[in-house]
Amino acid sequence: MYTIKSPDLIQADSNLIGAAATFDLTNKELARVEGLPGVSQREKEQAVSDQQTADGALKAARDAVLVFGKTPAEVDQMIASRKIDPALVVRSPIAGKVTAFNAPADYWCNREIPRRLTRWPMFRQVDACQRTGK
Repeated sequence: MYTIKSPDLIQADSNLIGAAATFDLTNKELARVEGLPGVSQREKEQAVSDQQTADGALKAARDAVLVFGKTPAEVDQMIASRKIDPALVVRSPIAGKVTAFNAPADYWCNREIPRRLTRWPMFRQVDACQRTGK
């Protein structure tokens, strides 16, 4: 329907890419430690702990991006390409065409969100007023 450039989404995307890089690094470190003879048990346990922490951080970062309405495929693409996607696409919950838009004023602000729209997370927290197109 329309797109919004959100600083919160940019931060969530950035956290996702950082968490994915950390996860890859800790996986490589764990594989290295497990493949070396003579490595102390403490080092192995530390590598496992670091990998598990990175895995949890990656899952949390994925969930944070998914909250913004991104699809799992879009999240996987961001991780693979290591590029953020700052556009938040607001999709219509129902199919069809917009034939009329009835707004009370030139601007629609977060304090004016109609109750029927607040069930979708993208409408719960709008930081700035959106121009209605007059």
